[in-house]
Amino acid sequence: MRELGKRAGALAAGLTLLLAASGTAGAAPPKASYLLQGTRASAIAGAPDLVDVGPGNSFATETIDGAPRQVLRFPRGGGLSLATDGLVDPVSHSIVMNVRVADVYGIRRLLDFSGGTSDAGLYVFDGHLVIDAGGPVAISRRVVLDGAWAQVALTSEATPDGSQRTVVAVNGTPATTLATPSNFELGAAGLRLFKDNDHGPAQGEESAGAVACVLLYDGALTTSELAQGASGPPCPAPRPPSAAQLGFTPGGYVGRTSQGLPIVFVVGPSSVQAIEFLWRARCADGRVHTNAIALDAGAIRHRRFSVFNTLSTGGRARVSGGVRGMRASGRLSRWGGSAFRTTCVARGMSWHAHLDR
Repeated sequence: MRELGKRAGALAAGLTLLLAASGTAGAAPPKASYLLQGTRASAIAGAPDLVDVGPGNSFATETIDGAPRQVLRFPRGGGLSLATDGLVDPVSHSIVMNVRVADVYGIRRLLDFSGGTSDAGLYVFDGHLVIDAGGPVAISRRVVLDGAWAQVALTSEATPDGSQRTVVAVNGTPATTLATPSNFELGAAGLRLFKDNDHGPAQGEESAGAVACVLLYDGALTTSELAQGASGPPCPAPRPPSAAQLGFTPGGYVGRTSQGLPIVFVVGPSSVQAIEFLWRARCADGRVHTNAIALDAGAIRHRRFSVFNTLSTGGRARVSGGVRGMRASGRLSRWGGSAFRTTCVARGMSWHAHLDR
């Protein structure tokens, strides 16, 4: 979360959704298909079984696309591993999975290629997807995971300069891409899912959750193949709930506070994904200051939400309210330190917003 300078025009720009470019190489049919219907074995003969990493994994029934189906739940600190040596090319391959990450705030590991010895891998950070190549980093420009079921696909392919090109897509749409070095290859240790590194720095970056299916391909799926795979078997992307089911319409909302200043935010099926607003106050230095604040995401429960953040300037801010249909309203406050090196308090402001079509 951050407090910004006087840049009202940056409010909308801060929420612009940008997508990555397409892939080029083709891919064969999957080499392994784990549908997790009471077994960790592959539906395709010859592929090794998934293996539990850590205790507590268990099969359970959850609702996906309005229908009950069996999934494999994992606790925080639990995960899965797969021996990939000889199964897929260590550089050019694709991994597709339907996953529900229970906690998408902070940084949470999704994939590890080092057998638990390196930070390099795929993460979710405050709803954004992050490719961490142990130096180079790429992050999706928009929130793509919010605690609901989603299909996450990672494709990797060799490039002429000897490195790799890694693309990550969500529900068939590319979200971010990065030129990754050799330490991003699938090594002899194979693939680990949802479990963070056991050695080295920054351990324990994990979340509980559940996985419904995992596919491995020998080769990089193209953009067209990612889109087709999102709607077809054997591991289709979960469809988002309808506005009628949610009681509100996901999308971008724009409005005004009781000070007549703008507020904009993006609403997903289960969370407010980002909020930015302007405030004005007479501060402790006796001057009237105006500034902008961008807040992290917060969960929506029963159409209500409350987002509270400590700001980089030492102040604090809270936005709460509810969404119903295509309208939203609530209250917001900011107090404490500010970018102006003085204390600023603007409490109890109301706000109203509507879906920006």
